[in-house]
Amino acid sequence: MKRSSSQLKLLARTSMAGHYSVLVSSVLLFFIVTLMLESIPGVIIGNGRTIGGLALQSVITLIISLLTSVISVGLIRIALSVIRRQPYGIGDLFYAFSHHPDRFIIVAFIRALVSTVCQLPSFFFGSSFFRHASGNIFSWQVLLPNLLWTLAGTFLSTVVLLALALANTLMIDHDDLSAMEALRESGRLMHGNKGRLFYIDLSFLGLIFLSVFTCYIGMLWVYPYMIMTEAYFYLDVIGELDGTGTSQNGYDAYGYDGDFYRNNASYGGPSSYDGSRHTYPHGDRHASDYIEYPEDTYHVSSDRSSDEERN
Repeated sequence: MKRSSSQLKLLARTSMAGHYSVLVSSVLLFFIVTLMLESIPGVIIGNGRTIGGLALQSVITLIISLLTSVISVGLIRIALSVIRRQPYGIGDLFYAFSHHPDRFIIVAFIRALVSTVCQLPSFFFGSSFFRHASGNIFSWQVLLPNLLWTLAGTFLSTVVLLALALANTLMIDHDDLSAMEALRESGRLMHGNKGRLFYIDLSFLGLIFLSVFTCYIGMLWVYPYMIMTEAYFYLDVIGELDGTGTSQNGYDAYGYDGDFYRNNASYGGPSSYDGSRHTYPHGDRHASDYIEYPEDTYHVSSDRSSDEERN
């Protein structure tokens, strides 16, 4: 079942209730760490404009961008844990660094490479335009190709990046999934879903614009809201929201036969259910940590029993 943007947003807002402290704190810490990392090039290089200095700045900026992308994976991990009622904390922000970080670095590098390659033509024509502009000669013959190439590059990079959007989330759910496997699976899952995700992202532009009037303080709520909605989008695509574990593209999210919700005693199924027959995204999680969708999501309590109480 393909849920609309408004339905996914409603699920996200409902799940966020009672979890704002950790969600907001995690985003705030992410923003602080990002700002600190982005200030490093200026501290190391200063205002030097030599060729060597610019090259070093580019390398450092790329490394910082990759690190920031890896840290952002932790926000997705927290969102999934909140939705699935699994244990979570602010420390999960650095989840990727203890779960084969090279995979997330490779994905971030490939995404950055895609954006760069798609924009190369616009960079070339842009430099030509500014060379003409410096001579006080305005020419539509130079400006128009630059605009067209910029639009074409932006469109192409957007389409490709949307196809790769689920790679990090897939690797969170599957520790043994390599970066290239995750990228291929993401491309397959996003077939027919890229427009949905693009519309979801566009729907947040109004809230982002309004946050400007709060000196961006409102982003401490908007950003978790976006991540939670995109997490629900992922769960919708893989079929977890329907309790099947199989997406419309035939992807088996968990490697089970689809009878998890019918067989699990925690959800009214037979008490003789043997959970060892199936594999789950996280082998260290209890099956009872997962909730039914979509009805129970509207009645999720923020309180959950500890492992000791459950055992």
